[in-house]
Amino acid sequence: MEYRIEEIGGGVKACISKEHTFGTDAVLLADFAKIKRGETVCDLGSGCGIIPLLWSRMYEPLKMYGIEINADAVGQMEKAVEVNGLEEKFLPVHADMRNLQDKTLYGKMNVVSCNPPYYTLKSGAVSSKESRRMARSEAECTMSDVCDIASKLLKYGGRFVMCQKPERLTDALEEMRNHGIEPKRMRFAKQSTDKRPWIVLIEGKRGGGKGLKIESDLITGKDENGEYFSEMKKIYGIGGDFE
Repeated sequence: MEYRIEEIGGGVKACISKEHTFGTDAVLLADFAKIKRGETVCDLGSGCGIIPLLWSRMYEPLKMYGIEINADAVGQMEKAVEVNGLEEKFLPVHADMRNLQDKTLYGKMNVVSCNPPYYTLKSGAVSSKESRRMARSEAECTMSDVCDIASKLLKYGGRFVMCQKPERLTDALEEMRNHGIEPKRMRFAKQSTDKRPWIVLIEGKRGGGKGLKIESDLITGKDENGEYFSEMKKIYGIGGDFE
């Protein structure tokens, strides 16, 4: 497997390959999670581990887990752990989240994140590339599967964060509630103020009461001078542009 080591800001490096890379949605989700110092956190379907790696740059979690079914992607996570000296903090887990054998992780997480499958198998938007098909469609893992394991991993009152296409927002909210996770916070991301949202970020709380806060839209595109707006510059960090 060919890979490269890529700087992602703050001295943190990721191990990237053609099969297992990352996009802007993962960067936005890592920021949206608002990890608190000393929290124990887990990323589902972690791929190359970009979200935990960004958390190590953005926040100060106590311990991070990245659960991933693909062996090559887990290898990339392990390489990133080595390169960044995160052996005591970031633990890659090679497992199928639908059948997680290590039950000791249940009920231990303050935060669980997932950049879940965006498309149903009937949507016609499924990639022919195996790694991308698994990551972006419900070929192997459904949104219900994701919410089920998130609920099991979270402490009572713990937070689950996910991103999803706006057209699947109602599916996401329904599955969260079906698994005891109450939607509490939501934010739409747009390329510009006159564009429709291209992604929605959602936070739910296990066992939370009803009441949903809609945050102001996040503008992810550039201004008339070709510059990112101040919030996106902060999200991207010293490493600059992840697109």
